[in-house]
Amino acid sequence: MIELNWCTMIELNWCTMIELNWCTMIELNWCTMIELNWCTMIELNWCTMIELNWCTMIELNWCTMIELNWCTMIELNWCTMIELNWCTMIELNWCTMIELNWCTMIELNWCTMIELNWCTMIELNWCTMIELNWCTMIELNWCTMIELNWCTMIELNWCTMIELNW
Repeated sequence: MIELNWCTMIELNWCTMIELNWCTMIELNWCTMIELNWCTMIELNWCTMIELNWCTMIELNWCTMIELNWCTMIELNWCTMIELNWCTMIELNWCTMIELNWCTMIELNWCTMIELNWCTMIELNWCTMIELNWCTMIELNWCTMIELNWCTMIELNWCTMIELNW
């Protein structure tokens, strides 16, 4: 993780997973591709390259953030827990977008999605581009699978997080 870009992940473009579903991961794993299921988080960490949970730096499950903000938003940057940018493709910190909205990204594409906003995806799906809505995932919630929309998080817009840029 130190020498490799998080999105490219061993020469595999994370957003250009043209033939792989990003979250359904029926037989393929999202990041490690070595028998680790990214969404279920049952016994394995999301990207345990360094044996640390992806967002559970403070022992909180990233997918079950039912009563907590998505990354607990307590003056800690989402990916800069170890002072590394999440997608430093453009040398900008993914979470500390103080003056730029993470999802609106009017002039900056999240992972070079070719002039498409990551969250606004009104008619285009986020990664798969094959008529699968990234947030709803065929009427199933993204990770929790307990009738809670991963992007809404108890009627709160995941991208706005109560007037705070994500």
